[in-house]
Amino acid sequence: IEGDVLKRWLGIDSPKAEFFRRISAKTIEFIKQYVGREMLFMPDPLTMAVAVDPSCVTRKETHYMVVETTGMFTRGMTAVDWEDRSGEPKNAEIVLDIDMERFHALFEQGLK
Repeated sequence: IEGDVLKRWLGIDSPKAEFFRRISAKTIEFIKQYVGREMLFMPDPLTMAVAVDPSCVTRKETHYMVVETTGMFTRGMTAVDWEDRSGEPKNAEIVLDIDMERFHALFEQGLK
């Protein structure tokens, strides 16, 4: 999230928006140092928006997925059988695209 959307959110005058400004300030600054612009990566609020309003999802696929918990090179990472070759039953709906305008509206509504 960046540009006009982030500026609009940071400019909302409410206790919830003030909390958002306070908890986001260091993250915005950190990202700015490394990426060169003010922005936020927001996977958790995006996930909540999909849970609250599944119509946000514009494209999804269903595949077999596991969470790696014992690997030597990774832990907690998901592994997806994108080509359905494993023979395992499909157990996860994977969101590939969402309606960002809808997400923006939901998040902004929550800040007010």
